[in-house]
Amino acid sequence: MLRGLFDRLSGARGKSAAGASVAPAAAPLPSATNPPTDWKALGNAALGAGQLEEAGRCYSQGVLAQPDDAALRLNLGFVLLQQGKFADAAESLRQSLSLQRPGDGLAHDAWYVLGCAQEGLGRTGEALASFEAALQDRPGSVQALEGAIRAANQLGRPAEAATHAERLAALLPANPGAVFLHYEALTRLGRWPEALTQAERVLALTGPDARALANVAFVLEKLDRLDEALSVVDQALQLDPDNRGALVNRVAVLMELARIPEARAAAQDALRLHPEDANLHWNVSLSHLMLGEFREGWAEHEWRFRSDAVQASVEEFDEPRWRGERLAGRTILVYGEQGFGDNIQFVRYVPELAKLAHSVLLQVPEPLEPLVGALAPNCRLLRAGELMPAFDVHCSLMSLPALMATTLETIPAAVPYLHADPAAVQAWRDRLGSGQLNVGIAWSGNPTQANDRRRSMALATFRALAVDGCRFVTLKPDLRAEDRAALADWPGLVDHGRELRDFADTAALVAALDLVISVDTSAAHLAGALGRPVWILLVHVPDWRWLRDREDSPWYPTARLFRQDATRQWGPVLERVRSELAGLAAR
Repeated sequence: MLRGLFDRLSGARGKSAAGASVAPAAAPLPSATNPPTDWKALGNAALGAGQLEEAGRCYSQGVLAQPDDAALRLNLGFVLLQQGKFADAAESLRQSLSLQRPGDGLAHDAWYVLGCAQEGLGRTGEALASFEAALQDRPGSVQALEGAIRAANQLGRPAEAATHAERLAALLPANPGAVFLHYEALTRLGRWPEALTQAERVLALTGPDARALANVAFVLEKLDRLDEALSVVDQALQLDPDNRGALVNRVAVLMELARIPEARAAAQDALRLHPEDANLHWNVSLSHLMLGEFREGWAEHEWRFRSDAVQASVEEFDEPRWRGERLAGRTILVYGEQGFGDNIQFVRYVPELAKLAHSVLLQVPEPLEPLVGALAPNCRLLRAGELMPAFDVHCSLMSLPALMATTLETIPAAVPYLHADPAAVQAWRDRLGSGQLNVGIAWSGNPTQANDRRRSMALATFRALAVDGCRFVTLKPDLRAEDRAALADWPGLVDHGRELRDFADTAALVAALDLVISVDTSAAHLAGALGRPVWILLVHVPDWRWLRDREDSPWYPTARLFRQDATRQWGPVLERVRSELAGLAAR
């Protein structure tokens, strides 16, 4: 990462090595026969020879002899960084920056090395600021751009990473590694057409290469160019039959093509080569669960915590995870994971769990807290910021179906299992009025959800289901920018979504409605959990919980499912919903 830095600084090249702490010693006094020691030259020579400890000693002596020399402190900071002494390195570099004068030509290097030291200290935000300061001084610095990309990704700031990656790729257009970083940044943003362009640039630079082909296939799948994706990934596997990325991508494409048994077989074959690959195990899980083979699917479902495809993590506690052993006389902590809809769906298990345990402690995302506060007498909701009480074991909500051996026949599906405040429900009924069918709508979900580009649609598209005799009410508290104009153009739509502060508010409104129509998002789960009629609009290959080829849901008895056909278009779905809705409104 730092190669060549000291070629510019002092004519010597640093090498990474471990060494003892630098112990500064007093500099010799100059005299007529003993001229001042050139500690910088001595340090440079030692650094060039890979003698980090000696280089550090010489630079430390130089700092004592010439405390106003910014270059000496920069050199010392570099050596301390190479020795892993990040805090000392950062301090030396800050001192160097404070001593520098215009025209020194040291600012870029000092800021860059300081950013590396801050990375070593885990201060990623400070590191990003330092790398960007280095770029202010030298906009074409490859090293600083790489550091900024790395730090921005660690901070979860993909837009900044993409900006820096685009600059890097422009500086090094013939470098496949630089172009790949741009491709990777674009995939994090879901900018798939641009990502495909960069993936194809990488492939053009590398020539036939399994990894580059797998990247192209990955983006083609995201763009729903599924047959092309399968062809490209098969080319990758012809070049390298063991390539992990290509194997995982092939399984994903087959799943999206609804070739579920074939996808499972491909994943199981790939697991013989990569037995610890969580993404392959995760796809095996999905294939079983989607077909209702719950006994086989739940065990593989636990691999989600290690999968790239799922934003979930096991909470770290000193207490053990619950593995299904007896809970009599014990307290269990249960916590949510993933999206709001996932929490709503699986919180149904808490009353069942409470029958087995002495007590249950429940943690869910804060907006759900007002809704789930009274699930069982021996269940206590832990609110955000509350101190953690003692417990014996812990478990994720989404692991409960496996631990309780849930099958299609034993899903705890009695509804409602969540309840809205009766007074708030009545207040909404009074506001909504009668005489028309009151229909709540949710046409899109969280834009950061992995499959949002398929499951969500624009409000202007959703308007195709509008019929006379219905009063339509929004259930979304936040509108996307492109939906605001469509809201103004739909005079029969009432925007109550902006009044909803949390899920208790939403539950009261949903409970006052005659029907909810929603894509696969939390509004659908909430309506189902409240036992309200809900029509759920699903993509051709939906999430596993909606199973395959059925119009009902064993999870939510009041739900009807409207699925895309093989064309993967919303038009036919909305046309059918509109026809059904017109009949319901007329009745």
